[in-house]
Amino acid sequence: MAKSQRSHHQVVCNTASLQLLLWAIVLFAFLGRTSALSVNLAPSSQQIVASSYTTWSKPSYAADGNDQTVFHSAYPGDVGSGSANDFTPFVGLQLAQLSTINKIVILNRLGAEDRLQNAEVRIGTNSITNSSSVGRNALVWKQTATQGAVIEINLNPPVTGLWVSLQNFNPATTYVPSKGYQFVLDIFDIQVLGVPAGVNLALSSQQIVASSQTTGSQPSYASDGNDQTLFHSAYPGDVGSGSANDFTPFVGLQLAQLSTINKIVILNRPGFENRLQNAEVRIGTDAITNSSSVGRNALVWKQTATQGAVIEINLNPPVTGLWVSLQNFNPATTLIPSKGYPFVLNIFEIQVLGVPAGTNCPAVPGFNVTPDIDIMGPDLAGPIYNPDVDCKSRWNCSYFMLVTSAITESGYFPYINMGWTKSLRTDTIARPGMCAYVRS
Repeated sequence: MAKSQRSHHQVVCNTASLQLLLWAIVLFAFLGRTSALSVNLAPSSQQIVASSYTTWSKPSYAADGNDQTVFHSAYPGDVGSGSANDFTPFVGLQLAQLSTINKIVILNRLGAEDRLQNAEVRIGTNSITNSSSVGRNALVWKQTATQGAVIEINLNPPVTGLWVSLQNFNPATTYVPSKGYQFVLDIFDIQVLGVPAGVNLALSSQQIVASSQTTGSQPSYASDGNDQTLFHSAYPGDVGSGSANDFTPFVGLQLAQLSTINKIVILNRPGFENRLQNAEVRIGTDAITNSSSVGRNALVWKQTATQGAVIEINLNPPVTGLWVSLQNFNPATTLIPSKGYPFVLNIFEIQVLGVPAGTNCPAVPGFNVTPDIDIMGPDLAGPIYNPDVDCKSRWNCSYFMLVTSAITESGYFPYINMGWTKSLRTDTIARPGMCAYVRS
């Protein structure tokens, strides 16, 4: 059957089959679904950083999908960037978006597999800028023995993160005859298998409110996507707004639109995690203007014990709402020497993961659009970006489809903001998150 005669549904299935062969796609259970398709998220990374590399290598080689290009950290005699004595070399990937990861595959360098010793893989939301920042993310795998050319690391349960790192801790720091420098990190590829966890809706909030803040902080710091800016509520001695005795401080986010939320991630302040006590997360549609209005929305999480720097709250089933709040209820209201005022709310970030509850289809002149509908029929082109432009350029194009971030079927995740153009319609079916355009 010619390509032009296949429906885009078949293209998705066939493309997924191809990914299965090329990227070792696996099936895993997520949020109660019995099967969700994983893709290699590494090639679409926003950026790839490394502690060092040789003159003939570069960080991108670690995740370019090419098993013929070698990422190689620097060593005495060949330093392209970094230090010749980079004894704990690392490579770090910032994924395109926050994702749920269920497997890591390392394609080790053939014949030099024993160079990778005591290696670590970490996943989290903290930016990687140097060796010390790597350790801020959660350890998900520690190498305990030399392994082969292909190292498969299954993560069960899956781990959610934005940054993925691989770091070598080979204790041999001197030259070994016939083997070279063993401490280097040299790999063909690192594959990160998973699916997007959902858009971080907090970043596009209409407004962010807080009960109080210090002079050096502001409510927007709670969800600006920067893990270096700290939201800090007021306390005696530093009141930017609100009360010095704000014993139940809160921050509230009004999302851009009504959304279905499946996960909340709190990036707590390292070293001060115990300040967050008996905290509550609430989601609903009631506007938050003061402490009493916070309680009008539904309670979705109540803290029962001190937790770490990254707190992940899975919502199963997902919760629909417009407002999201985090409020601290630490009972200690007086100064504690060397610890400060425990009742404050101080966090780096709150992330709200999910999709808009309704599909937002952009208007296109010359076309009528219907959300959450899929038109089946032969494809003229696709999957492609800007299907509207392609359709307008074709005399025989009557329809085009657009996949939005509200898509619910994981098979379409790789095609968000892409679409298909069509000349004929054979059927129309419901597909949440899809936009169907008909030439007017």
